[in-house]
Amino acid sequence: MIPAHTTRSCLALAMMTLAPLAWSGSSAELRVTGRIVPNACQADFATGAMADYGRISSTSLSAGALTVLQRKPVTLAISCTVPTSLAMRIADNRAPSPATGMQPVVARASLLRDARVFSLRDTEGRHVGGYVLDLAPHQGNGAPRLEAAGDGANWSASEQSRLRRDTLYTWAGADGRTPRKVDQVVTTFDVQAMIDHRGAAYGAVDDVPLDGSATFELVYF
Repeated sequence: MIPAHTTRSCLALAMMTLAPLAWSGSSAELRVTGRIVPNACQADFATGAMADYGRISSTSLSAGALTVLQRKPVTLAISCTVPTSLAMRIADNRAPSPATGMQPVVARASLLRDARVFSLRDTEGRHVGGYVLDLAPHQGNGAPRLEAAGDGANWSASEQSRLRRDTLYTWAGADGRTPRKVDQVVTTFDVQAMIDHRGAAYGAVDDVPLDGSATFELVYF
């Protein structure tokens, strides 16, 4: 029987280094990585997490083109207990479905492929349009002015105010090229919806609720 303390020592050695025995001709490395981050960064929609267009008459919708609705401002407030390297990423919770088998009531394919357009569905899951998110002007340091793909290894100036889904955005430092740490920041977006009627035969008495949803995720780096 192997003494208990010998078993524990071998296990610890394997976890720490996976060192080969002296006669072994190969080796393997185990790396343990991670990051300790502040535990108190919160994001809240100060104006409410809703852009409500109310009742839209079907007779006001164009049968041959997109009907662009008015802008709806929403304000996102981010608060951290200490200055933090932080980015924001937006995911579309109503992501486009494959074109095969979609119903006649759908947004144009070019609209669904555009990363700047988030999806609008009806209660049957059919795409009836989309919406865009634009940074409101004149925000000073409140607007995220840098963007990056993937894990944020390479930041570049964001040339457009229209945000794209699944892209990292962060706030620029004094030089306008490198990220700065943030503790309190308030950013206002304009939501603008587009309805793609396309001559669809909605019944005269049918209501078609619009269903759009996006998640604003805080990402530490």
